[in-house]
Amino acid sequence: MEYKKCPKCELNYIPENEDLCPECKQTIKPAQSQSIVTRYYSRLERGRIYGTNSRTIYETGCDCFGWDRSKANQFGRQGVPLYAASATPEKYSVWFISHSNWTATQGGEWANVISRDMDTIKEYWRDYAAVKTSDYITRVVFAKKDGNYCFLGIYEPEPEFQKEIWDGETHYVKIYYCISEVYPIK
Repeated sequence: MEYKKCPKCELNYIPENEDLCPECKQTIKPAQSQSIVTRYYSRLERGRIYGTNSRTIYETGCDCFGWDRSKANQFGRQGVPLYAASATPEKYSVWFISHSNWTATQGGEWANVISRDMDTIKEYWRDYAAVKTSDYITRVVFAKKDGNYCFLGIYEPEPEFQKEIWDGETHYVKIYYCISEVYPIK
């Protein structure tokens, strides 16, 4: 039998066909009203707030939309990029943007800039190697604003990166265009 780490606690090992270890299953509180959760997550809508914790939002997406639960450990306070490649049934990636022009924060080597109308996202990289190894997969995107994650939409990247001068330095830029303001696309 194959085993994996429990995606919630990342401490206990569980059989491949299980979702959580027994200890984590006991910590899950019953939803206040399953119908509210189901209705709230029947589809994601642009601008709607889904909470403050990327992992909780992602795990709810796993339950409601069939996202890959084994990738839940990509989210939370582990200091990892809040990104799960090819995690949806459509093979879209799920991306939580915690640092952007909306939060007035950025990483040392990168920055995310969301356009005013939310139709484009520009991902600026100082390092050519970083942008070159980045994937070009369609993404389901959430962004943090005022402490909460809101859903932005489904974004498709341009197939090639560009160069731009930003903050007086040359940056390599990936541009994502919104192709839908709801998920799933019907």
